[in-house]
Amino acid sequence: MRFYYLIQGILWILILVCLVMTQGCAAYTVASATTLVATGKSVGDHASSMVTGADCNVAKFTVGSKDYYCEVAREPGTTYNRSSF
Repeated sequence: MRFYYLIQGILWILILVCLVMTQGCAAYTVASATTLVATGKSVGDHASSMVTGADCNVAKFTVGSKDYYCEVAREPGTTYNRSSF
């Protein structure tokens, strides 16, 4: 009978640990969805933009209105060569 209570206790601890671990994921998902609705960029896009100094937006890149994930603001009249050769 003690073995049964031991297993039951371990299962409750595992359930609590899983619930605590998923709370962080839920908070990130809510934050990312909120920023996506408010600014049109996810949290990862904002981080990429801050690191690179360019306009990074995965939503516009996947839809096709942007050629690259991160684009630097271009000056009119300046030609940029993005060829790797």
